[in-house]
Amino acid sequence: MTKHKYTLTIFFITLINSFILCQEPLAYKNSLKLSAISLIQNAKLYYERKISDNSTIGLIVSAYYLNPVFGIKIEPTFRFYFKANAPEGWYIHPNLSVGYFRTKETFTRRHYTYDANNILINTEIDEYNKEVYFTPVGFTLKAGHQNYFGKNKRFVFDYNFGLQYFPYNYYSRIDEQTEYYDNNGNKNVVETSHGGIRDAIPVNSLIWYFFGAGSVLNSNISIGYVF
Repeated sequence: MTKHKYTLTIFFITLINSFILCQEPLAYKNSLKLSAISLIQNAKLYYERKISDNSTIGLIVSAYYLNPVFGIKIEPTFRFYFKANAPEGWYIHPNLSVGYFRTKETFTRRHYTYDANNILINTEIDEYNKEVYFTPVGFTLKAGHQNYFGKNKRFVFDYNFGLQYFPYNYYSRIDEQTEYYDNNGNKNVVETSHGGIRDAIPVNSLIWYFFGAGSVLNSNISIGYVF
């Protein structure tokens, strides 16, 4: 009888330990992280959830508030962790990106006036600023490393680096030309084109691709909480 009691005791202890050990890897499935290096120009919030031993899914929401481009960017994400220890360790991180942005661009207007014989009699050239809106769609491919730290490993440190395609494609980029006749019977041709008369390089697009939401070289450092 005593032998059976010991056997039952060992069985229950083993069963309880197995249950606890099985629960431990599933204890922390979610994390919420805030970018630590991008706050100068945008606020980036990242939610990540474990779906298997090697993978997670998530969502990144970024709000851009620094001149000259304002807007929001949403990125559904997937991560594959090379070791079956997600969401810790080295990973590869592809994601899609979609955004809605506004900015001010400089345009040049050229106004040509022709008489009844189609001879040019007047030319006017001026510049003006116009607020434009655009919705870029793109993708990113990055690699990185993530680990837990702190008491009970309730905090997470995440860094990554990679490449991004996220075009600066505002709606009013196409040049326009209109024609009309005035009260004197003269033909007027108005041509509108992107950029100022003295602009050799569009400044906004340079900022976008080097420092902004469309930065080609894309890296990030985030710190967050695990739950």
